Amino acid sequence: MKILAVDVGTTSLKMGIYSLTHRSLEMVRQFSKTYDINIYNGGLFGDIEPEKWQQAFIAGCRSFEDLNADVEVIALSGTTPGLTAMDRDGRALYPAILMLDQHSPTASAAYYRYRRFEDVAGSDRQYAGSRRLFSCQHFVAKG
Repeated sequence: MKILAVDVGTTSLKMGIYSLTHRSLEMVRQFSKTYDINIYNGGLFGDIEPEKWQQAFIAGCRSFEDLNADVEVIALSGTTPGLTAMDRDGRALYPAILMLDQHSPTASAAYYRYRRFEDVAGSDRQYAGSRRLFSCQHFVAKG
């Protein structure tokens, strides 16, 4: 059995085809492609064009062209937490926000100043999780 393992990382995509024989995995071939991410506003904001992930994945599949028909299982790991806003057809609307982006703490702190958080979320206990909420200010700032 052949397994395609894919790791879509923050700064690179790694792929490998493994052969499972007698309860052990053996690397058949591997592929790696790095890509640049966008860091701006003094290092507080970070995103990436999702097309970079797609282009890297296609390049990896092409490098395995002679093995693709033998793949029976695909294992996928992706960059998280993050946000990729998409339209109804699955196309990205904006660059994907990466886990290192620092928009949400500022946005949620500003929101908390203007409204009682308990009125919105129900309890202070939930506030920690809300710091990861994303604000539309990201899209406005990027224009």
